[in-house]
Amino acid sequence: PSVVHLVKYASRSGDQVTLGLPERRRGAVFYTPEGKPVRLEAHPARQGVEFHLPPFSVYGALVLEG
Repeated sequence: PSVVHLVKYASRSGDQVTLGLPERRRGAVFYTPEGKPVRLEAHPARQGVEFHLPPFSVYGALVLEG
């Protein structure tokens, strides 16, 4: 599996974050230091897929599946 590390620099909370990838993926699991893992659905996009990330404070890791 591949891992995408995310660092949030925005000072405002509540900003929605979407991660787009050029290749197709089945899904992913999102991890943060402060919460439980969250399974995410891959949404088909024009060029690949998008993942709509849940709110996170500073750091998150997305483990991509297939």
